[in-house]
Amino acid sequence: MLFGLFKKNPQRESRRLNKDAAAVVEFARVTYRAEILREIARITRDGIAQIDASGADDPQRRKQAVGRFKALHRDARQRQQQAGLTAYTLIIIYASSLEHGDASAPAREAIADYLAQWPPEQHEPGTLEG
Repeated sequence: MLFGLFKKNPQRESRRLNKDAAAVVEFARVTYRAEILREIARITRDGIAQIDASGADDPQRRKQAVGRFKALHRDARQRQQQAGLTAYTLIIIYASSLEHGDASAPAREAIADYLAQWPPEQHEPGTLEG
């Protein structure tokens, strides 16, 4: 009976991911300046693209990608790089939410809504990126 407490509970995990995604996004919005928010969005967008390109449907590849982003997360925490720390948290939440399908859709939606508020900057041909 006691060992049942340590089993993974997909419903609980989905609720946690949904809650965490919303909390991280809200914390970033109220804490950081626009430049940091834009950088968080850029890093998050790139990370999600890497996860999707590496085979998000394959649990083993997704697990490897999450491992890489967890290492980047630890490094960002040690270096006190807030944009990276927040972005890697969102990327890990996104990748983890894929395992739970529709139950974790609110987590992915919260991240997508944040990214929509900070679209990539467009530059005119022949100009340097900011």
